[in-house]
Amino acid sequence: MRFYRIHILESWKYYKIINFKEAEDAVKHLLKTGTLAIFESIIKEEYKDWFKKRMIELIKERYETRGIIALKHHYIGSVGIK
Repeated sequence: MRFYRIHILESWKYYKIINFKEAEDAVKHLLKTGTLAIFESIIKEEYKDWFKKRMIELIKERYETRGIIALKHHYIGSVGIK
């Protein structure tokens, strides 16, 4: 915002923890929001299924023993005037 000479009046950070029981549901959410939503839109079509399956495998390996998959979604907001 400063690069475009916008005076920042207010700025804040926030996060929300979202819990999932299944790795598949967590991956669906990740692919709809944030950076991974953009990443999925640029990945070649022939790799999309592999990518989703690999993400599910990784999440299961890391979180399966905990019984719950907790994702932390970060938000940043600002209000400015030009």
